[in-house]
This record gives sequence, structure tokens and C-alpha cells, in this order.
Amino acid sequence: AAGSSRAAAIPTVAVPLRAKEGRDSRDLGELEDGQVVASAQAVSPPFVLLRPIVQPGAAPCPFVALSVPRLTSLLTVTPTASHDEHLQALCLALARPSVLNASFCYPGLRTARLDAAGLCRTLAVVCARDEAAGPRLLSAAAEGLALLSDGSVEDLVQRDQLRALAIYLCIPARRPPSAPPPPPPTAGGARAPRSLLAGIAHLVMRMPAAGRIALRDLLADECGDMRVLRDFIVPHVRTLADDAIRNTGQQPWLAGALWEVVNQLQLQRPLWEAVLLLQILASASEEAARLLRPVDANASVVSSPSGDVSLGNSSGMEDAKEAGRAGEGPNESTSSVSLAAPVIGQARTASLLDASAFQLFSLAEGFIPPEVEFWLFQEHAQFRQITPGEVVDEPWWSDAASMLPRRFCSFMAHANLVPVAFKQRVLQVENVLRQRLSQEQVLWPQAEMVLSGGRADPSAFYFMLSVSRTDLLRATFAQMYSASPVDLRRPLRVEFVGEEAVDEGGVMREFFRVLSSELFAPEAGLFFEAEGSRRLWFSPTLGPGRQLEDYWMVGVIVALAVYNNHPGLDVPLPSVLFKKLKGEQTTNEDLAQLFPDHARSLEAILAWTPSEPTDTEAGRQAADREFADTFCLSFCLSPPSPGSSQPNASPPPEQPLCQDGEDRPVLFRDRGCFAARARQFLLHTSVQPQFESFARGFRHVCNSPLFDVLRPEELEAIVAGQTDLDFSSLRQGAQYEGFTPNEPYIESFWQVLEGFAMPRKRRFLAFCTGSDVAPAQGLQDLRLLVQRHGEEPTSRLPVAHTCFNLLLLPRYSSTEKLRAMLVTAVEWTEGFGLQ
Repeated sequence: AAGSSRAAAIPTVAVPLRAKEGRDSRDLGELEDGQVVASAQAVSPPFVLLRPIVQPGAAPCPFVALSVPRLTSLLTVTPTASHDEHLQALCLALARPSVLNASFCYPGLRTARLDAAGLCRTLAVVCARDEAAGPRLLSAAAEGLALLSDGSVEDLVQRDQLRALAIYLCIPARRPPSAPPPPPPTAGGARAPRSLLAGIAHLVMRMPAAGRIALRDLLADECGDMRVLRDFIVPHVRTLADDAIRNTGQQPWLAGALWEVVNQLQLQRPLWEAVLLLQILASASEEAARLLRPVDANASVVSSPSGDVSLGNSSGMEDAKEAGRAGEGPNESTSSVSLAAPVIGQARTASLLDASAFQLFSLAEGFIPPEVEFWLFQEHAQFRQITPGEVVDEPWWSDAASMLPRRFCSFMAHANLVPVAFKQRVLQVENVLRQRLSQEQVLWPQAEMVLSGGRADPSAFYFMLSVSRTDLLRATFAQMYSASPVDLRRPLRVEFVGEEAVDEGGVMREFFRVLSSELFAPEAGLFFEAEGSRRLWFSPTLGPGRQLEDYWMVGVIVALAVYNNHPGLDVPLPSVLFKKLKGEQTTNEDLAQLFPDHARSLEAILAWTPSEPTDTEAGRQAADREFADTFCLSFCLSPPSPGSSQPNASPPPEQPLCQDGEDRPVLFRDRGCFAARARQFLLHTSVQPQFESFARGFRHVCNSPLFDVLRPEELEAIVAGQTDLDFSSLRQGAQYEGFTPNEPYIESFWQVLEGFAMPRKRRFLAFCTGSDVAPAQGLQDLRLLVQRHGEEPTSRLPVAHTCFNLLLLPRYSSTEKLRAMLVTAVEWTEGFGLQ
């Protein structure tokens, strides 16, 4: 070994610059303890000596190859003349999995642990400095992967056998965003960047469940750095899956019969293997989050007043932290046990990365028809979701005919990978199918009537509402209370009394827009605007003339908007409402979003510290007295009052949070339980009858299994739509008749629109589409059609057909007149007419 005498005492590994024909590829990995090649003359062809960083035996293998610091020194510091030699040595290591499994580990550890973050940084620098380095590394890695694939795959069940796969996943293979996806690899052709990842996915598919679990644990433990997963490994695999989807979307058989397309999609093994590999990474992200989760040593399992077993909290980890901060240890009084709040809802599985990091946005681009995916989800997956953990634990990924399990071959089954825009399109397909089924139920009776000489009633095929703008809320409630469940499942058609219009969707959108502004107004007596957040929440006391069943009707109306594919209601409902609808646990962030003042008060209570130590019983009693004197709290709380939104409303009385709460002071040792019970009271108990009535009405219409696929934030996006209007997206999806997209007049048109303030942008959107809210998939999905409608001289105002998102726009003589006419049409138009 070259270098100092200290370095000479460390054995050196000799790595050949190129593979020797006929030599076993595993020779370097099968040396006995202490055996090394001491010189270049011992083996031919030429060798390069690599100085090891750790002593033999520190890793579970009898040799040590490359380390990240040494690799960095060799490839980024050495002279250019020797750079190619070192790069060739690195390529040879990549081509030998047995060497690679013990390479790039942290020095000095008794157990091998991959330095994934350092390796990713170094490889990225190398590929950035030398454009030819990337293809060479990928080609060498593909050679090493072939050795693994040709071996006994069923024996790959240990971490030390699979570390090479993690290293292959770290190799930079990202394509520039503007570049087209690579073509599928041909037999005997050069390996494209994606072929390495496709080979990894195919190898993982063949591995037993124990091997996939070991790979998942390896990625979570040794590659669990958020930057490694977020910036390197996950984007590589997600791009592989996106490219496979785009390639499938360009196949000619996709335009064939539905049953044929469904069968062909199941046969696209590279596509589903990429999806399943991405699911393994999602499971690794969840496992990494579990490994990083702090363990609260003070948390103890206690029994709640309702008999539930909990950690002395009302909502999982958040309240566990509260309890820990409150000092609820095992040495404290048992009074805190009787005050524990029951757990409400199901805890969400934590993940190191945000859900959007794994989502396949190629699905939102329209490469897979939503009608096809609906049948895949129904026929293959039986409307059942597959969690990332199930993908890892699945005993067999293929049957005797090498066919993947059918339940895996559906995108909606892998709900965590599907963006909300695609989910909404599949949901819309099901809504249309259900509406057609309800129409078919009345088709034959109507047909018999026509055959016998009578006339068919068109209203029998639709749920018809005839309402007046001056009495909209009362008329809507009256007609919906008298409607049957069958009526509610038919397509909705709306008529405004005294206005001439044929409802092809635009009148319905106008109806929901106007109705929601009245229904959720504080004056209606059903909801109030929370101070500090301006979010709407259930009124703790019913307004004059209101009954609890009115909340059932509100739930039905909201569900009808979703069922009839309305783009969204412009109503500031809080996120906690959708968590409650989905049965998910609430957190402190939910309370802070809805009632920020209450959240800050509870945080101040939990952050308070006594003036004396509390390590003795006397100190804890003194802290209890000091806390009680400071805050003067009892286990009672008033529901949030309407405040300024209803100035004449009397504040609701205080309600006890536990038995005899009025007479029970809050002590220092009980403050965590008080905070948990207060949050449960504010978000659950105080409005439970109102919410349960609302939820029954919502599920009365929206009871599809597809709603189980939606996360709370996705359901919120579908119900509320997008409140931020990005008119550049509207322009991106716009179409023209009589104009060209880039002509000066159209440029002026969009400049005028971009110059509108947000309230006027909303009115313009409502003028053109009937709704002032963008759909969950964005404004580009509206496909606004701008049609030429005359020239100067003209005094015509722009006209809109909301049913078709059509704007009839005259060609005005100047930008000033264009702006004035648009403002007049948008600000002074209400109602419908026929022309």
C-alpha cells in the first residue's frame, strides 16, 4: 500500500481495471480473512490499488473496497490524467455486486451501514463534471445487476446481499424535464438510463417476501435520509413509472374495446413492476418515519372514562407529546388517569416524505382513460386499496404463468400514488354510470307509456328543481325534503323561475354558487364564522326556525354537488370537517386552523413552567398550587360563540369536560389532559349531533367505495375546489374559434384578465362557467372556448354559455374598450336568457 507506515498496516484491495474473461465475477468477494492481492503482478490484467478506510472485520465481509471519502478524493481531487482510471475502477466495482455490497459504508462501524447521502452527492458531482460518466456508470451497474438476476434470486433475503441494489438506485439517471421519454429498450441494444431501473424493478418482483422486506428495511435504515429519498431514489423510480404510463398511453390498442384495453393493461409487466417498486419506496418512507419517531418514556397506557384504552390523549402522537410535556409520569397521582380523553378516529400512517413525492402525475395528463381505470379498479381490485406494506409482504408477485396478481393491476388500488385530479375523473365516471342506471330504471315504464299512445315525461329522467332567486333556500329545502333516494341519484337539472335557460350544466353551477352563499351564511342559523380564522363551523346552538335535520339537508346538498361533478363550493370549511368525514384523527394543527386563539391559549398552558423544581412530591404540589393560582381554570369550557358574525347571539353556557368538572380545578399535573379534553370538546363533543346529521346526509348520496380512496385533503379539494385562481393555467387549456392563440388581440385579452383583482377574476370565472371556483385538477381542465363574435363597429357585450364554458368575444378596436366591455359584462350580469 502506498502512503505512510500507518497506511501500510492496513490491507489493500486490488481492483482490476477491466473484467478478466473466464474469471468468476465473485472472486474478489470470496477472499478469506486477511487475503488480499498485494501487487499488480499477482493478477492480470492491470490493477489499481485502492486504500481502504476501515480495518478488515469492521464490516461483515472479509474485505473492504471503496468508501465515499476515498471515492470523492479519487474522482474530484486527483489530476485529470488519472481520473479516467479511477472512474474505470469505480465502474468495475459497480459491475461486481459482491464488492459493491461492502463498499461506500461509513468508516469505523462494527456493522456495515451505507453512506447513502455522501454517495449520492459524490456521484452527482462526478456526472455533472463528466457527461460521459453517467452512461458508463449505468452500463457497469447494469452488468452487475445482470449478475444478481442470473443468480439464485430466491436466496436474496439479507441486507448485505442487497446493498448493491440501494447503490444502483442512487446513480443519477434523471432526464431533463424537457426531454422526451426514452424508447423501450430493444434486444441486444444499448442499455438506456431507464433500463437499469426497469431491471431493478423486475428483479425485486422475482424476490421472495423476505427479500423485499429486507430491501425495504435497508432503504429505510441506511437510505432513510430525507434528501436521499426525496432528491434521488424516489424521483428516479417515479420517473420510471411515469415514463411507463406515458409509453402505455401511446399504444394503439388503447383505442380498442374496453374489455380488450383492460386485458392488455394487465399484461404491461414493466408498468406494474415500476408501480410496485415505487410502493416499496413508499413503505420504506413509512418505515423510516417509524424509526425516527421519538419514544415517549413517560407515556403510560391508561383507561378513559368511556372504557377505551389510550395514551392519556385524544389523538395519537400529538396528545402523547402534550401528556409528556404535562409531566404525566407513572409517579404522579391517578387523577390524570380518570381524566384521559378517548381516542377518536384512526391515526394516519406517518411517512418521511410528503404524499405528493410519490404521486404519478402522468395519470393527471390523460394517458390512461378514467373509464378504463374505473373498470380496472372494479374488476381487478374489487374496489379494494393496497397499502405499501401489503406490496412488500405479498408472498408471491406472480403465478405459475408469470402473471402479476390482478388486484395489483389497478392504479386506484395504489391510492397513495394517484393524484387527486385523476381520482376525481374516475369518480366522475362512476357518477355518470350511476346516473344512467337510475335513468334506465324509469326508461321502460316511460317506453310503455309512449307505445300505448301517451307522452313521456322528460322530468322523470332527471331530478328537477324549480327555484326562485328571491326564496332560494326555502324552496330548495322544501323540494329536497320531499325527494326520494332514487330522485337524488338522477342527474340534477335546475330551473330559475322567470329565467329562460336550458340546463346543460351551467344553470346547475350557478344554482350551487348562489345556494352555498346563502346556506352557509351566518344569518341562516346553521353555521358561524370562527373568529381569527374566518372558517365556517357548526353553530353550537340552532338558529330560529332551524332543526337538527337541516344539517342532514346540508350534507345532502354538498354531496349532490360532488355527485353531479360540480367543480367545487366556494365555502371556507375547515380541514377538520373532512378528517371527521373520513374517520381520521385530528391534531393540534386542525385546532389552530379553526380556532387559533384557543390553540394559542392551550399552547401557553402547556408551555408554562413552575418557579420551583418538581422532582419531589412537595415540589409537584407547590407547582399545582402555583398553576391553579395563575390560570384559575376548571374542567369546564364554553363552545366557541359566533362572536362578531352574530352580534345579537347570547354566548352558550360552559359545559363540563369530565364528571364534576365545574368543581375540579386544573392542576399542573393535569394540564395535558385538560388540553386534550379541550381540543376534543371544541372539535368533536360540542358539535357532535350537528356533525352526525351532516355526515348522514353526505353519505346518503356519496356512498361509493371510491370515496374510501380519497384522503381528507383530497376530499376537501373536490368539495371546495381550488380557491387560488391561476389564470395562466386557464390560458394553457383554452381553445379558440376565429382567433389564433398567439395573435396580438388574444395577448391583450389575457393581459386584461391577468390585471383583474382576485374578486373580479372570480366573477369572470362565474360569468363563463357558472362557478367561481377552480376544479381540483386546475383551471386548465375547464377547456375555456373563446369564440369570435363580430367586429367593429359594435356595441355588443361579451356573452357566455356557461353550460359549455364558451365565451363569445367580439373583436374590439382597442384594449381599453376590450377591458371596459369585459368589466361591464362581468360586473352587471346575473341570470340566464335564450338567444
